[in-house]
Amino acid sequence: MAQSVKNFKNTSRNFAYLIPIILGTLFGMCSFIGRHEGKINIGNILLYANILFYILLFALAFFAITKITAYANRHRSSLDKPFAPLRRITLDWSPRSIITLWCAITALWIPYFITYFPGVYWYDTSWQLMEYFDSSVPFTDHHPFMMTYLFVGFAHIGKALFNNAIYGLYLLILIQALLSTLSIACATCYTAKYNVPWKCRLFMALFLAVFPIIPMLSMTLAKDTFNTPFFVFFSIAFCELWKTQGTILKSVPFDIFFVIDVLAVSLTKKTGMYIVILAMIFLVCTAIKSWRRKLGTLILAGIPYLIVGVVIPTFVLPTLHIAPGESNEILAVPMQQVANVAHNHKDDLSASEITDIEQIYHMDINQLQQAYCWYKADPIKGQQLSSEDEDNVRIPAHFRFCSSLRC
Repeated sequence: MAQSVKNFKNTSRNFAYLIPIILGTLFGMCSFIGRHEGKINIGNILLYANILFYILLFALAFFAITKITAYANRHRSSLDKPFAPLRRITLDWSPRSIITLWCAITALWIPYFITYFPGVYWYDTSWQLMEYFDSSVPFTDHHPFMMTYLFVGFAHIGKALFNNAIYGLYLLILIQALLSTLSIACATCYTAKYNVPWKCRLFMALFLAVFPIIPMLSMTLAKDTFNTPFFVFFSIAFCELWKTQGTILKSVPFDIFFVIDVLAVSLTKKTGMYIVILAMIFLVCTAIKSWRRKLGTLILAGIPYLIVGVVIPTFVLPTLHIAPGESNEILAVPMQQVANVAHNHKDDLSASEITDIEQIYHMDINQLQQAYCWYKADPIKGQQLSSEDEDNVRIPAHFRFCSSLRC
């Protein structure tokens, strides 16, 4: 029996090396694609060299981690001493722990608040601002109109308080950053409910607090970055629904918070509504047993659809004279794949297939080939401005952008 257990452990440990092998293969392929304009050439030896390099790298890292973990388990008492002063931060699911960690992460992000002043702005953000401030740019729901109004509202706050719209937008970035640090604190502390060890929670918090990409992204203003903390809150609420099998629905404060959050997720990013609905349907079909709780969960899932998918396009957008967004946004990935075929394998397409593609993309096959870019889908969706249109688009003089504004 003891020998069987030992053999099973050895087999499981060897089987676990499939993880670095799979990761190495994916990283190697992606590295090759990034250097060859989005193409994979199976006859190029560099492809296999890349894959082999990353497999060895991940396997070595995996081996090192297993050895370090084994050493740590043998010397647990001595390794606990340096963490003793930090034990006061319990990192459990309590208001005190959440607020403490929130303040600590925010303090670590202060250098980014200063360095990135007055913030970084994506092309989409500038486009949304021009929809309001430049009459030559049509106001549409291509990007969530609520986000457009939010940007414009804080731009007006900046004009009113500081005579410069960019300061108002920077205030919105600070609010976004505070929401981001709060979501990190909540996510870290919530893992305590799943019996994640304290040290793991501590290292998770440290990584999320000091890994530079996260605060750098939080200092950029766009629908994606503003949506992220609300999506984290939704993920925590989803886990709580799963963990309690829906009994948490009896809590009125939870229900109110959940409705507000899923609306924020859906109104700040177009795909948010679909993610919420699909996640809740999956929850109903797998984790929740009671029919009454299933019904309550489906009602919660239906709220963002009714408001964002029915009420807003039917009543709100026409009242505000906002053109609806394009219906092809949700199909960006398959459209990009078909455009890849049209760009790289046009001769393999039949005449009828080319005709169908031209009708779907609203451009002829030659234009589609020229518009295709392997790492972004916007050009093939017909959203790229012509040079003449770009010359006509101007930001009004009263809306002063600083040199840090990146379009």
